Amino acid sequence: MFNTGLDTLFYDTPGFVRALKARGEDVFAQADDKNPNTSNRLNLGALKNPEGSLLLIDAGNAPAVRAYHSVQDFLDCPEPAARDVAITSITGVGSSALGSAALAWNVSAAFGEPVLAIVPGYGMADVVLQALGG
Repeated sequence: MFNTGLDTLFYDTPGFVRALKARGEDVFAQADDKNPNTSNRLNLGALKNPEGSLLLIDAGNAPAVRAYHSVQDFLDCPEPAARDVAITSITGVGSSALGSAALAWNVSAAFGEPVLAIVPGYGMADVVLQALGG
């Protein structure tokens, strides 16, 4: 909940969540997996999308979010959307998957193209380490 609050301060996470709900998708960012992903339920929690995960965000087409848990998963993906991506975004120090997806959503909506979001961390779990490295 704390990470979600911080993401909300820096990125338009409420707008991202509203846009997906309007499409019939439910977004949550919880550590537990009691409610597994279905076709309309998207888990953007840190345990499901850890540091180094890649999210392909497309504000104009479904599915709006495709998750890749490693660079190799992304490179091995045969989908044209993954092959043709030309824009990448990365959020600031300590941002989680929810903040990364929200920023990429805004960029995708602005440019009308899919955006590959790099998840830089676990939110507050490693913000100090990342800040020292930055």
